[in-house]
Formats: sequence, C-alpha cells, structure tokens
Amino acid sequence: MKGKLVVLVFGLMHIAWLEHGFLDEWDYWGGTFGLVILALLETVIFVWIFKPEHAWRSIHEGADIQIPRVFKFVMTYVTSVYLFIILTWWGWTDALPILRMERVRPGSENYVLLSRAIIVLFAIAFVILVRRAWTRNGYDDRKGFVEVGE
Repeated sequence: MKGKLVVLVFGLMHIAWLEHGFLDEWDYWGGTFGLVILALLETVIFVWIFKPEHAWRSIHEGADIQIPRVFKFVMTYVTSVYLFIILTWWGWTDALPILRMERVRPGSENYVLLSRAIIVLFAIAFVILVRRAWTRNGYDDRKGFVEVGE
C-alpha cells in the first residue's frame, strides 16, 4: 500500500507541475541523457573491466545461436567510442545549457531544482538498495550462475 501511495504522490507532482518543467527534467535526465550514460557505463564495465574475451564467452554461454565474430570488435571498440562521442557532443551542446537552467521558463526554477533533487535521491536510494540486495544474496560472479534447486 505504501508503494502505491508513493507512486500516486509522484504522479500527481508531475501532473500538477507539468507547466513548470517538472516532467521535462525527469524525461531529459532519466530517459535521454541518463540512457546514454548508463549505456556507456554498461559497455565499459562489461567489455573493458570484465575483459572482451570473458564478455564474449558470457554472451555465448548457453546460447542457441552464435553471434558473428565481427560483433566482438563492434562491442569492444565501436560501441564505446560512439557512445563517448555522443555523450561528449551532447553534453557540450545540450546538457550544459540544461544543467545551467538556461532553458527554464522564468518562475519555474524552484520546481526544476526540486525535480532534480528528487532524481538524485532516487538514484542514491537505488544504489543503496542494489548494494543491500547484492550483499544479502551473497552473489559471486566468479562462481557462475547457480540454478534454483541445486
């Protein structure tokens, strides 16, 4: 019941303050800019930290089809460079003016700041909850995936 109430409150905030750019902030930072940042982080972690050979092996483990080998090169180099270029260009041309609130309608600055504060709080809560779940489950990637009932 608490979860539904929280969703209702946040939904009503977006409806009530729509003309002040509340929803626009969520859409931009979460659905647009955040998507590219998370894609870049995922690519860097999966390919460059996990190592391309391990990533490639993990992709094919238990798979019914084999991905053509050219995609290992694309996954390793092209994707990371492409996302970095997009993020750099986009950050310079679009994110900085939005971050500096140059495109905010006069009188809506406080709503935009509130929206950003809530987004940051959600991100912090998400990281804490993921960390708690990871610790509680005791998952260790080096052991591999353990089937339920084994």
